[in-house]
Amino acid sequence: MLTTLIRLLQTVGAVSLTILLVACNSETTSTTNDASRASDASRGNDTSGGYELIHAVIRTSQLPETSASRYEIEQERDNLLLTLVIKDKATGNNVPAELDVDVVNAAGQRMEIEVEELVTNDMVSYVGILDVDLPAILDFQVRYRPQGEPDVVEVDFREDFQDLEP
Repeated sequence: MLTTLIRLLQTVGAVSLTILLVACNSETTSTTNDASRASDASRGNDTSGGYELIHAVIRTSQLPETSASRYEIEQERDNLLLTLVIKDKATGNNVPAELDVDVVNAAGQRMEIEVEELVTNDMVSYVGILDVDLPAILDFQVRYRPQGEPDVVEVDFREDFQDLEP
């Protein structure tokens, strides 16, 4: 499924898909920016130093049916799509980075997520699929080091997915 997702992202572009995914629900959240809580999708921006981490998480069941069908993405109610973009605040450009993501559920169990780098039209983003039992409250810890920078930036955010729809 991740390979198919990457083909989708290469076609529409990761930033476009992130905007599309978040547009499915207008409310968003991040523990670092005190935005509203959403049930099926969320996004957030976290700034540190000269960089900004933009993150979006959505249930794959919320993908538009035509896109999911066209790219053979299973619209599973218990699968979440994570999209990460690291932007240089000075230039506004997406930048490559060494990246590591940990996800822990409310019971303290670490969950596996494989995050892949995607480069489309000189835009770098990172995507992954997470299989969860909903409803779920998930704590994400993203550690990244932008290319050419000596320091690692750590960003923590929480996502609360309520199982309101089948």
